[in-house]
Amino acid sequence: MSAQVPESMWVREVSTNHPETVFRVVSALPGDGHGVGVIEIDGEGYEEVLKEIPKQETVSKTEVLWKNDEQKKALIQVRTDEHLILQRASRSEVPIEMPFEIQDGIGEWTLRASHESLSELGSAFDSMGMEYDIEYLRDLGDEEEFLTEKQRKVIEVAHELGYYDTPREVSLSEVADELGIAKSTCSETLHRAEGKIMDRFLE
Repeated sequence: MSAQVPESMWVREVSTNHPETVFRVVSALPGDGHGVGVIEIDGEGYEEVLKEIPKQETVSKTEVLWKNDEQKKALIQVRTDEHLILQRASRSEVPIEMPFEIQDGIGEWTLRASHESLSELGSAFDSMGMEYDIEYLRDLGDEEEFLTEKQRKVIEVAHELGYYDTPREVSLSEVADELGIAKSTCSETLHRAEGKIMDRFLE
C-alpha cells in the first residue's frame, strides 16, 4: 500500500521539503498520547533534515543515535505527539511491517491482514482524508511473497536496463536515476533482494 502522509504529521512537511531524502522507519511504538520511532534518514539532504525535524510542532524530542557523513545517513529516535497512521492501524488490528519508507510525502507499507481488517483500515484512512492506493493483494501462500514490491520493482528495472548483463550495460547510478531514488537506497534494496533470492535458490 502506498499513501499520502497526513499534513498534520511532521514527516509530511519535512519529506516534501527534501524529496530526495528517504525516511526509513525501522521501529515505532504508539503510546498514550504520543509515539516513538527510530528512523533512518538516507540521502543528500540528510543534514538539513536533522536540523529541521526538532523545529516541528508535533516533535517533542529527537536524539541522533548514529550518523555517517560519508554514506549520507543518520539514525534518529523521535518522540512525537502525532502518530495517526500507527494508531489507526492498531485500532484496525492491522500490523505494519518494519521497516517501511516515506519519501516526498508518500509512504509505502507492506500489510499482512484479513480483507476485513484492511477494509477497516481503508475506512480509517478515508476519515483522515488520506489518499492511498493498494498496489497489489497477494495470498500469503504465494511463492513470490518473499520479495517486497519495492525490491521486486528495483530488481526488475535493474534487469531490464542490463545491470546484470556481462558486461554490465548500466551502472548502479543509472538504475537509481531511472527509479528516481538515491544511489545508496538503490544499492541497499538490491542487496537485500539479492540476498533473499540467493537464500531461496540455495534452499
